[in-house]
Amino acid sequence: MSFIPVGYAEVVFHFTCAGIVDPIITTIGVHPDPSITPPNIAQIVSGIWTTGSTPFGPFQASNMSNVYSLVTTSCTLMTSTGPIIGEYATNVTGGSAVSRPPAQVAFLVRKSTARGGRKGRGRMFLPAAVIPEGEIDEAGKLQTATITREQPKLNGVLAQMNTLQVPAVLLHSDPITTPDTITALTLQSIVGSQRRRLR
Repeated sequence: MSFIPVGYAEVVFHFTCAGIVDPIITTIGVHPDPSITPPNIAQIVSGIWTTGSTPFGPFQASNMSNVYSLVTTSCTLMTSTGPIIGEYATNVTGGSAVSRPPAQVAFLVRKSTARGGRKGRGRMFLPAAVIPEGEIDEAGKLQTATITREQPKLNGVLAQMNTLQVPAVLLHSDPITTPDTITALTLQSIVGSQRRRLR
């Protein structure tokens, strides 16, 4: 579990998938401008990942399966007196009827920073909603064309987060380590999966 220092926040995207009981989530750390409240942080980050500027974010409706919805985006901001939670009703339902892989499949995104070694990098998991099943081979490898299409979206959201004063950071489990600014979000060529039964 990541530790959130004072002045930093964690943003959580909450997805639902038809037929799946449990919510599907993905997270990213941010270091927001002090003037931005938690509900506004959630709204800003949600807007970047669902629309943003060209080439738009990976969670835009046209990029997601129509059995998925990004229901809410929440933010936990740590203050000197404790955490403050804000939530934004994103309500984006996918618009693509193209078949996606099973919901336990996750697309891995590496978080890179200027810090060297393993401590300077992390990862996040994008839901199966965002990439068609036919673009993954039997070995779990994404097509080169898929990475070429999707990577600019990640580049775009990272740039937009900086511009809109909610820069992405890598949070650490060690409370004495200051979060590092994320310098790149890189889609990995091999997919991952949950190691548990779907329900």
